[in-house]
Amino acid sequence: MSALVSYPDFTLTATLSGGSWASTYPLSNLKTRFLSQKARTTDDSLASATVLVDLGAPLDVRVLGILSHNISGLGTIRFRGYSDSGYTTLVTGADTGAVRAFPAYDATYDKNSIWLRADYYTCLQMALGTIPQDLAYDFNNDGVVNINDVIIALNYAQATGLDYCGQWKPNWLYSLTAAKTARFWKVEISDTSNLDAYIEFGRLWIGPASFAPAVDISYGATLVQESNDLIDTSLDGVMWANKRPSRRMATVDYNVLTAAEKQAALLMQRHLGLTGELVWMMDSAATARDMMMEAFLATIEKASPITYAYHNVHELPLVFREVL
Repeated sequence: MSALVSYPDFTLTATLSGGSWASTYPLSNLKTRFLSQKARTTDDSLASATVLVDLGAPLDVRVLGILSHNISGLGTIRFRGYSDSGYTTLVTGADTGAVRAFPAYDATYDKNSIWLRADYYTCLQMALGTIPQDLAYDFNNDGVVNINDVIIALNYAQATGLDYCGQWKPNWLYSLTAAKTARFWKVEISDTSNLDAYIEFGRLWIGPASFAPAVDISYGATLVQESNDLIDTSLDGVMWANKRPSRRMATVDYNVLTAAEKQAALLMQRHLGLTGELVWMMDSAATARDMMMEAFLATIEKASPITYAYHNVHELPLVFREVL
């Protein structure tokens, strides 16, 4: 694993431009704290869903994200960092390429991982291949499946009543392999077949790897999907429940912090407190599927003390709580 904390979100103080945005859902909504307050394009064209970002100065960037979005399973996201305001001189390595908003599954890999209901939509896209079972599902291209030679179209999550695949939040987070120093960033969302006919999202994240100690989190870290449901029981014993969105919570320990990393931890606690937002990644080198499940926008749930365990060795427990 290679855990990291990213803060601050440079886009909060950046100049955002480009694209075509609805007057009631402007680009400036990406700078608000509420993920439900979204920026929305006037249509689903690539030109409309392009954001130009000027950070104001060349900054080290490692973590990128599009949070609380409506991008479909066929949609892709691309971040590129440039050294000039004309967006012509690409910084070496500062290009994610066109990455799926949702991870693609290989139909030959694990038939139990593929969720398909004939009367529902799915945001999972299938790669070429055949599921090894008696009833042949032949995936001949993205979004189309042959079942016993009958073509059935696979559509997207918007029509299911679920916002995301497998109950995971529609958040796209990405870690570059190393920090790239760039002032200007271009963000392109390609999803020209979106059923909503527009693209919307609640936050654009461009940030550093602010806390990534050389010695990773210790074994025993936990990750839980915390339920916020309200449950009560009537006088005759019947359970009544109010279903609420759940949130993730990660509990980790750093048991080998150097003196410099201890200082970075103190600065992080001072800067963020209990309300400052960060991106937590359990493993910055995780697969796209694990990244969707294990990385999230968060706050520090509890300010834990730093322990001076040994000479020049320090320990720090942390608890991160997802921001919804």
